[in-house]
This record gives sequence, C-alpha cells and structure tokens, in this order.
Amino acid sequence: CCGGSSRIPYGKRALDVRFVRCRAQRQTRRIRDKRKFGRGDTLSRYGLHSLIDIYSYLQTARACWRCVCRTRKAGEYDDLSPVSKTAPDQVSLVVGTSNRYRWGTDMKIFVLLTAVLLGACSSADIHIADCQPRDGLQPVCGIQTPEDIAALDDGRHLLLAHFGGMIGGLGSLSLFDTQTESVTPLFPSAFAVVDVASATWGDTDCAAPNPEKFSPHGTHLHRLADGVLRYLVVNHGERETVEMFEVLGNGSATGLQWRGCLEPAADTFMNDVVGLSNGDVIYTRMFHNAGTVEMLLSLIGFNTGDLWRWSKQAGPQLLPGTTANQPNGLEISPDERHVFANMYVTQELWKVDVDTGEIVDVAAVANADNSAWGSDGRLWVTTHTAPLSDMIACAGSQELACGAGFAVIAVDADTMETETVFAHAGPPMGAATVAVPQAGRVYMGSFVGDRLMSSADFLPPGP
Repeated sequence: CCGGSSRIPYGKRALDVRFVRCRAQRQTRRIRDKRKFGRGDTLSRYGLHSLIDIYSYLQTARACWRCVCRTRKAGEYDDLSPVSKTAPDQVSLVVGTSNRYRWGTDMKIFVLLTAVLLGACSSADIHIADCQPRDGLQPVCGIQTPEDIAALDDGRHLLLAHFGGMIGGLGSLSLFDTQTESVTPLFPSAFAVVDVASATWGDTDCAAPNPEKFSPHGTHLHRLADGVLRYLVVNHGERETVEMFEVLGNGSATGLQWRGCLEPAADTFMNDVVGLSNGDVIYTRMFHNAGTVEMLLSLIGFNTGDLWRWSKQAGPQLLPGTTANQPNGLEISPDERHVFANMYVTQELWKVDVDTGEIVDVAAVANADNSAWGSDGRLWVTTHTAPLSDMIACAGSQELACGAGFAVIAVDADTMETETVFAHAGPPMGAATVAVPQAGRVYMGSFVGDRLMSSADFLPPGP
C-alpha cells in the first residue's frame, strides 16, 4: 500500500486500491475493477476462493490506513505521503466512475462476514414439510413455486410464473383455476403457439425462446390500445429477454401465443417488467450480470441497476436518474403516467415518471419484492420481514417451502401513505413475493417451495 497502491489478486484481473485524503480531511478508498464482471462469475474465477479471502483483503487494506495519498480530482493521484497514523472513521467505495458510499470500514467487514455466517444462524424450523391449512390460510401444493401471479379479468383464473431460481433454474407458465385448484401448463406446452411469422411485437431479430431452457421471473398482464391482452415475461433461460405473449381464449380454454421478445441493453440481468398500452415496455435492471462479486458489492452498498424503457422504434433507453441498488418489482399506474419501483436494499418505494425518469415521490417500504393493485384500489407491496439469515436459508433450498416472515403493505398511489394489511410467518407458507386478489381471496406466491397460498381478502373493495 505504501508503495503507491494495493493490487488485490483477481485472477487475470486486479483491483486497484488507493487511499486518498479529501478536502474534508477524510480518507477514502477507491476500488476500481479494470474489467466488467462476466455473467455467472464465481469467486474462484477471480482468485477469491471464499469470502474469508475478501475479509483478508479488507484487513490488509485496513493495515494500510497510515498511508494515504492526496487527490485534486477524481482519477488524478499524487505521490503517496504518510500523513496519519489514525484509521479514518469513514471510507468511500467506488466501482467504475459512479456510485459512491461512505461506510465505516468495520461495517463493511461486518456485512461481508454476515453474508457468510447468517445462513448458519437461521431459524431451525424455517422450512415447511406439511401442506395443512392454518387459520384460514389455504395452501395448494405440488406445484413449482409461482414467483409472480397475474389475475385474468374473468374473476376466476390466474396466470402463474413458476420460478426456477436466479441463475440456471428452469420454469414455466401455467393457468390456475381458483375454483378447482387445477394447474394447466401454458408454456412450455404442446398447445403453446410459437409462430415466428406473427412475432411482430418485439425486436425484429429476437428469436423464439428455447422451451427446454425457459426460466421466467417477473411478469405483467395488460391490454394494448387495440384491446389485445399482452403477457410480458422476464426470461433468464439461455439468454436475457422479455418474452411477449398474446393471451388467447378465455376461462379454462385460455392459451398463449408467442408474439416476439425484446433484448435489453448489454450487461443486464432483469427482475420485473410492466407494459404500456402503446406497446412500450419498462423493466428493472436488477444487476448487470448477477455474478457473485456483484451481489457481494450490493451488500456493501453499491448501486447495481436502474430502470429502462423500451420502444419498438428506439429500443432500450435508460430512464435517467433511476440508478439504484437492486431495483426489484414494478407496477404501473392506471393512467400510465408513473411506475412504482421497489428498491429492495435501500428499503424504498419510488414513484417514477415514465417519460422523464423523475422520482416524484418516495415511500419507506422495507425489503419490497413484487407489487399488484389490490381490491381496495391501493398498491399492495409484498415485503420480507424475516431476518436476512432466514432469507438466505430459504434461498439455499429452492424446492422446499419456507416459513420466513412477510407482510403486505397497502400504498396510496396519490399520497404514498402506507398501511400493513397482512402479515404472516410459518406454515403453510412464508417468504411470499406477491399478493394478488381474485375471486374474493388473495393469492400469494413465493420465490421458493412447492406451493402457493390464499387467504380471505385483506380489505373490502373500495367505493
């Protein structure tokens, strides 16, 4: 460190660590990754064979506190000069040329170690083995977990997106009958229609999805200006796309026809999507690549994504000013003027202008996953209330139902006032990601497990 900079081993790459002294006499630390992380990164690929290695590197950097350098402006460094023997109380960690956070060094080390250790500290009974109703909560088991749910306007059926995990998992789309509790596969399916000639909705060069590699995540069901019902599905399978389906038929005869797809900008791992009646699409870039290193950097405060708007004419365009740490679920206002974006890590719900990207209002909503319009006319935001240890334990067993605590927060779209309308932990299902009203009940899905769950409607419909 005292020789000019500290180079952390990073496979064929390296992280430059420099200590600088700002005008306010605070020391800062800059970490610059000289190359972008590749998709599917693992610690071993970068010479970081465990999180203990990262801890050791941070400890090494901490030992260099007495060596600092001065800076006139970003990117210009003078020779190092030993000016202090006292550790700074705050540091600033920067990736590339953006996203600066000042964190106490001990806090950063604590967070990294917490990510390793918390999995061993989770509740002993966090996973659920039985499938019994409890206190008016009715589970439907034996299905791959529906991470996102959309209600058809027949008042009876739901579209389910069966989630296979963040990286490498396979899933499907299905039709759920709330009366018979039957599940009908829609895609992949022998009855699904994939007609490349009719694929005119998305990018002209976006190929049809591979059914054997299909991996759905966030979804949105909405009507286009011509009355056609469009179902948008984020797909991680074999490529990163938003698949566009037309909903055909009705009731138990509902089917899907693939009508095209869009490809996001490079270095994009999406989470959720919403559509506008004019055909435009808005999606969240949750990560650039969802690699291990990027996820760890998110834990210590880095921004990892943003909001984008796609149109047939212009393609994907960044909504300026929407850079954030792990943008998650989206919902769009009925007048299509705003989107409501859940910022999971920073514990906020943003109300964003769809044309300018301006954040017109913010509500404090912790650990928000997906959103849906409730039967009372408010936005129902499903949030995770369980400790991080429980969420890590849940994510480690994709096939097992999890009892981690969650809550549904009702948000007034005009005032952004919030109210908790439902909260639950334990059997028959926890770790919910979405809550959608249909047929007088509320149906909830999760990101892990073998079931969905329903309850009586939270609140009576509004006037």
